[in-house]
Amino acid sequence: MTLAAVRLNKFPWIPVVGVEIHAQVNSLSKLFSSAPNSNPSKSSLNSNFDLFDVSMPGSLPKLNEYCVKSAVKTSLALGLNVNKVSVFDRKHYFYADLPAGYQITQQRMPLASGGQMSYPVYTRNNRSQSALSEMSVRFDRLQLEHDSAKTVNVPSSNDQNEIVLIDMNRCGAPLMEIVTQPDFQFGYQVAAFVKEVMSILRSVNTCECKFHEGTIRVDTSVSVHRPDSFPPHCLHPQMTSQKVPYRDKQPKLQIDGVSEDGQDLRNLISFKCNVEELDSNCSPEVDSQQLLGGTIVEIKNINSIKFLTEAIDFEILRQIEIYEGASQYDKPALVENETRAYNSSAERKTVAMRDKTKVHDYRFLPETNLPPLVLKSTPSDQSGLPDVVISDIRNSIPQLPAGIRNQLAADFNLTSHSFGVLSEYQLFDLFNHLVKFSTPEVTILNANTMLSWVLNTLMVQARPALKRDFLFQIDAQLIHLSNLKDKNFIDSGHILRAVQLLQKMDDVSRDQLRDLSVFKHWLSDQRCVIKIPNDETKILFEEFCSQNLERLKLVSEEFENGANIDTVSLLSCIKYHKLSNKFGRKTKFQHDADFAFSLFLRKLNELKSS
Repeated sequence: MTLAAVRLNKFPWIPVVGVEIHAQVNSLSKLFSSAPNSNPSKSSLNSNFDLFDVSMPGSLPKLNEYCVKSAVKTSLALGLNVNKVSVFDRKHYFYADLPAGYQITQQRMPLASGGQMSYPVYTRNNRSQSALSEMSVRFDRLQLEHDSAKTVNVPSSNDQNEIVLIDMNRCGAPLMEIVTQPDFQFGYQVAAFVKEVMSILRSVNTCECKFHEGTIRVDTSVSVHRPDSFPPHCLHPQMTSQKVPYRDKQPKLQIDGVSEDGQDLRNLISFKCNVEELDSNCSPEVDSQQLLGGTIVEIKNINSIKFLTEAIDFEILRQIEIYEGASQYDKPALVENETRAYNSSAERKTVAMRDKTKVHDYRFLPETNLPPLVLKSTPSDQSGLPDVVISDIRNSIPQLPAGIRNQLAADFNLTSHSFGVLSEYQLFDLFNHLVKFSTPEVTILNANTMLSWVLNTLMVQARPALKRDFLFQIDAQLIHLSNLKDKNFIDSGHILRAVQLLQKMDDVSRDQLRDLSVFKHWLSDQRCVIKIPNDETKILFEEFCSQNLERLKLVSEEFENGANIDTVSLLSCIKYHKLSNKFGRKTKFQHDADFAFSLFLRKLNELKSS
C-alpha cells in the first residue's frame, strides 16, 4: 500500500484519478508530412521538418497510413472498439511551439472508443509480503494527433527574463492519445496500468515507450471526494472493493454504480451537488464546508513510472490536507482547478503551472483538408483505405503480455513473488526470450533459478544503473550465468559483478563472450568464480569477525531491539555492505557470497541478542 493509501485510512476521502497517455508511433515519417520521424536527441536542431510542419502557406497534410495501421493495432491490442469512420478536427490554441495555431486531432469522432482492459497489480507490504491482484480500467478513447515542437527555456544575459527557443524536429510527430475513464484511486494502480500499456505497445511494435526520449508521456487528473458529498451511484464500481473508513458521524452508503432508473453513470469524473440534494440519512452535524470536494487538478507531462506514483500520491495528500484544514477552521477550500507539474528534484512535489478556472475555448472545427477516415472491416468491403483492414490487423497481433504471463506461470509454476518481479520491472518478454533461447528442455528449476538469481538480482540491486534494453544484448551471457549458478560455479554477487563489467565493455568484446568456454575463462580472470570452499570461508570469517568486532556491533545497533534481523533489513543496511565488501577483499571475492551472507546474518543476530 502506498503512502497515500496509508494516510487515507485516517480520513474519509475517496480519490478519483484518470489517465491520458501520449505514445509516439515509431513510424519512419511524421503523421501529415514526409519529414523523418527520428529521435530529436539524435538529430541536429531544426533539421527534420517539412513545409507543412512549420505551417508554410500552401502546404497541405497527407495522412500517413502506417500510423493509422499502428493506431488500429494498438486499439485492438488494448481492447478498444475501433470505429469504422472517424474524422479529424482542428484544436485551436496559440503557443510558440505550434506554428499553425491549431493542432490536428480527433475530438468529435475518434479512431477508437470504449472497451476495457485488465492489468496486474503487484504490491508489497512493510513485511515484504507479496500480493498480486488483477484490476480493470475502462477506456474513453484512442485518437490520432500530431505533436507540437519542443521548447527550451534558457536564461537571458540580464537574468531577468528567459529566452524561449524552439526545436521543430518534434513538430508533426504522430501521437496516439489514450484516454481512460477515472477508474483509479492511487498512484501504484496507475503505475501498474501504464506498465501494462507499455508492455502491450512494445509487443505489437507500435511505440518504443522510452520515457527518457519522450516517446511516451503521461498526464493525470486527480480529485478527492467525501463518500457522502455526492450520490453513491457516481462512484466507480472498482472502488467498492477498496473500503475507506468513515467517521462516526458520517453514514455508510451502498455503492452500486447505477442510478435508480438503471442508467449507468459510472463514467462521471465528479458530481457537484448541494447539501439539500444529499440523502436524508446524512448526519445534520456535518458542516457544509466539510462536504466540499471534487475539484479536478491535472498533472502534465510525467516522464517516469516512479515520478508518476509520487506525483499522484502527493497530489492526493495535498488536496486532503487543504479540505481537512478548511473543515477544521471553517474556511473555504482552496483547491484550485489548475494544471500542475511534478517537481522531481529534492522537493518531490507538484507545482502550479497555469490556472484552469476559466474554460479555454479550443474552437474545435472540422479539418477541411482531410476527408473522413474510413476503414475496411474485411477485405471484401468496397469503401475505405485499401491497405488498412481491421480483420487483417487483428490477425497480425502477436501473443500479448497477458497470454505470455499465463503461459509462463503454467509452464514454470512461478510464485507470486516471481510473478510480481516480472510485472514490476516489465521483464516478462525478457524472461520468455531467455527461456526460449536457452534450451528446448528448460526445467522448472532452471527457469526459476534464472528468474530469482539473474533478473531479480540485477533489476533490484543494479537499478537504475542497469538499463532494461541492455539485458537483451547479453542474453547468451545471462543464460550462461544462470546455468553456472545451478552448478555452484558462481553466486549472486558474482552475477551482479559480471554484468556490471559487461556493461563497461564495447559491443565487439562483449560478443566474443557469448561462447560458454570463453565466458568461463573470462569469469575466472575477473575473479567472478567461487574458488574457496565453504569450510575455508567459515574459518576466514571467524578471523574477520575477531578483527572487526566493533564494526559488527555498530551494524547490529542499526536495527531495533527485539525482533531478529531479517534478510530484507540486512540487505538495505549500508554499513553491512561496506563490511561485506571488506570481507570480499580479504578473500579476493572468490568465496560464496550467499554462504557468507548467512554467516553475517547469524553473527549479527548473536551480537544483537547478547
